[in-house]
Order: sequence, then C-alpha cells, then structure tokens
Amino acid sequence: MHTSAFPLFRGFFRTIRKQNLSKRIFLFFLLSASGVLAQAQNTRLQVINMAPDFGNCDIYINDQKTAESVTPNGSPAGLHLLAGHHSFVATESGSTSIAEGLAIAEVLLQADKNYLLIFYTFDNYGVVMPALAVWENTSETLVDLSKIEAHLLGLHPDRKS
Repeated sequence: MHTSAFPLFRGFFRTIRKQNLSKRIFLFFLLSASGVLAQAQNTRLQVINMAPDFGNCDIYINDQKTAESVTPNGSPAGLHLLAGHHSFVATESGSTSIAEGLAIAEVLLQADKNYLLIFYTFDNYGVVMPALAVWENTSETLVDLSKIEAHLLGLHPDRKS
C-alpha cells in the first residue's frame, strides 16, 4: 500500500507545483502590466480660453464637467487624464449639460505627452464662430498666449480677438 500511494502523492505535488508556476507567471504579468499602464497612461492637459466674445466657459471631458469658469486668456492648472480617445465640449459658464455646447472636439491623447485645449473664436463670413483645438505642447511650462494667437491668426486670418 505504501508503494502504491507514493505515485499518487508525487502526481499530486507535480500538479500543485505546475499550478503555482502558472499562477506565479500570471501574477507577474498582471502586476507588470498594471505598473506599466499606471506609469505610461498619464497625459497633461492645459485649458486655455481665447474666446472673449463668449466670456467664461466650462469644459466637459467625456461628458463630465471638468473645468468651470475658465476666464478668457486665463488658464487653470493642468489636468491629468488617461491616454486614449476623449471628447471635449466647451459651454458657457454655468451650463448644466453638454447639450448647451458651443464647440466640440474628439481627440486621441497619447501617453506621456502634454496638450493644450484651446477654446477660441473665428470670423466665418461675419459670424463669430466658437471652436476647440487640441495641440500637443512640447514644453513643460505654460504656453505664451501671444504665440497661440499668432498661430490661430495663421489658421483663420479674419479671426476676431
């Protein structure tokens, strides 16, 4: 009986050893992936309101009000977002839903990059139109608003500021 029970125990311990190895490999990859995702998925977004015709604005990101009462030519501290597709809506300050949106943008933000979300206006044949633009910010510091204004004038030569 002792000799017949030994192979059963040996088989049992082999099974346990294999399960533990596969569990260890799974946990290693799970922990590695979660650590990499936590580090690599952050982006920084600076919101800039360059639309004085519309006054203060609220910004919704993915249907959630994220920045309130952003003043023209003022900028709140940077927001941190996960990399991926995001929808942005600019509304008049105090709005209660994205249905009141003035401008909309959908953008893919890449990991470990800084972005500018710019709410601005341009003249469309005599009608002031609001718009949103998302640009990559290659510097770590806040952007000089005069450089943004010059770039927007290049895009829309008849822009009202």
